[in-house]
Amino acid sequence: MRLFLHELKKIWRPGILLAIIVINVMFGYVFTSHIPLASITSKDFNSDLAVLTELREEYGGELDYDEWLDAHKYWDKYFADMDEFIIGNPLYENEGIYSGADLWEFRNNYAPDGEFKTEEEAQEYYDYFHNMMNPFFGGEYEELSNYAVWKLQSLDFLMEQLVLFHEDETYLDDFINLTFTYENGEFISRTAERHSALLRNNTSDDAYKTLFPGWIVNLFYDYMELVIVIAIISVGIFVLPFVTRDRHSQMTAMQYSSKTGRKIVQVQFSAALLSALAMTLILISVYVAVFITANSDFIPFVNAKIATVIFSNILPWWNMIFMQYIALHAIMATVLTVGTAAVLFFMSLHSRDYITLLLKSLPVMTAIGFIGIVLVNEAFTAYGMMYWTLPIIGIEFIISGIVLLIGLGLCVFACKRVTKKDLL
Repeated sequence: MRLFLHELKKIWRPGILLAIIVINVMFGYVFTSHIPLASITSKDFNSDLAVLTELREEYGGELDYDEWLDAHKYWDKYFADMDEFIIGNPLYENEGIYSGADLWEFRNNYAPDGEFKTEEEAQEYYDYFHNMMNPFFGGEYEELSNYAVWKLQSLDFLMEQLVLFHEDETYLDDFINLTFTYENGEFISRTAERHSALLRNNTSDDAYKTLFPGWIVNLFYDYMELVIVIAIISVGIFVLPFVTRDRHSQMTAMQYSSKTGRKIVQVQFSAALLSALAMTLILISVYVAVFITANSDFIPFVNAKIATVIFSNILPWWNMIFMQYIALHAIMATVLTVGTAAVLFFMSLHSRDYITLLLKSLPVMTAIGFIGIVLVNEAFTAYGMMYWTLPIIGIEFIISGIVLLIGLGLCVFACKRVTKKDLL
C-alpha cells in the first residue's frame, strides 16, 4: 500500500495539477463564453424556455390535444402584455394599429408582393418595418412588455410544429419512418425496419407532445465534444510523464534488477488508471454542472423527457429524461478517456524521453479525440453519426468499450512482459 500511495503521489504532482487547472480554465472560459453555452443566454432561446416553462406549469410535461387547443389562449396573454404600450401611442395608432394582435398581424403580413423594384424601395420598407417593431425588439418596450414579441415568436413556432402531429394521428409514425426509408418509402434494410418499429414503440406516445426544448440537446452535443477533447488532453498531461520520468532518470534499470522491482510497473499501472478515472470523473462532473447551471431557466428541464419534435427532432432509442441522457454521455466519455489513459500509459513504457513520447502520443490522442467527437454526435438517437456507420443500437458504448479493452489489454501484456523479463 505504501508503494501504491508513493506512485499516486508521483502522479498527483502540484505542477501537473496546476497545468491541468490552467488549461481547463482557459478552455472553459472560451467554451462557456462563446460556444455553445453563450447561446443559452440569448433572447430567442430564453423566450423558448419561458414559454415552455409557463406551459409546463399549467399542463405538466406533456401537451395533449385538448391542452394544445386550450394553450392557444397564450396568444391573447402575450398580446395583452403589448396592449398598454400600443393603445394611445401615436406611432401605432397613426398606422391603424390599436393592439398587440394588430401589431402581430402587421409583422406577419407587411411584406410586398414580389421583389422590390429598387434598392431605395427596399430600404424604405425595412426602415418602416423596423421603426414599428424595434420598440419590442431591443427597444424601450421589450423588457417592459415582458419580452412579449419574443414569446409570441416561440409560441408561433411551437404551435406550428404541433399542428400536424395533433391533427393527424399517423403523422408521427410516418415522420419516424422517414428516418429509415428511401424516398419511395421502402425501408433501407430489415435492421432499419426493426429499429423503426422499436423507436415508434418507445417514443411515439410522447415525442409530439413533450414540452422540452430540443435545441438544448443539440447544444449539449457540441458541449460534450469539447468536454471529451479537454478530458483527453488533461488525462494525457496527467499520465504521460509518469513512467517516462523514471525511464529518463534510469530509475527503471534499478527496478528491473530484482523480481520485486519488476512488479512495480503493475502498481504504477493501477495508480495511473485510478488517477485517470478520478481526474475524468472530476472534470466531467464540473463541466456537466456548468452546463446544467448555465441558465437558471434551463434547470427545470433536466428532469423532462427528451423525446420531442419541439424546436428540434430528438428521438432517443430509450424514453428517458434529460438527466439520464447526460449520465449516458458521462459514462461513455469516462470509459473512452480512461481507455485513452491506458493506451498512453502503455506508450510511456516504451519511451525513454519526452520528445519521443510526445511524437507517439499526439497522433493517438488526436485519433481518439476524433472518435469521441463522432460518438457524441447525436449519440443514442436514430440520427447518431456512429449509428448510421454501424447500425447497432448502443454502438457508442461498444466503441468506447473497445478503446478501453485495447488499452487494458496492451497494459496487461506490457506488465506481464516486464515481470518475466530476464535479468541482464
